[in-house]
Amino acid sequence: MDFLALLRRLADRGVEFVIVGGYASTILGSDLLTQDLEICIRLGPGNLDRLYDAIEDLHPRYRMHPGKPALTRDAATADAIKNLYLLTDVGHWTAWAPCWESATMMPSSQRRVRSG
Repeated sequence: MDFLALLRRLADRGVEFVIVGGYASTILGSDLLTQDLEICIRLGPGNLDRLYDAIEDLHPRYRMHPGKPALTRDAATADAIKNLYLLTDVGHWTAWAPCWESATMMPSSQRRVRSG
């Protein structure tokens, strides 16, 4: 899956997310070219539900948990999540609140984009 398809998948399902790392630097004008995409999502039950809908077919699993169990849709767990580290068929995902709070809103011709 290419980066734009992945970003479109999240945006089309209404997931609030932040692009971070080297790809974010490129968006901000850096000539550094990276081969990875790092994404943080806004934490909260509604957004976690949208994330789950967007990536369910990518088989998300808890990356930092022994045995790497599958991500499940559970409102009680969603309320308690402070950090989320996932492993999917297309790579790693990270979610943590400070990433969202300190992100910069970037102008875009099609969508509002946040970059960290």
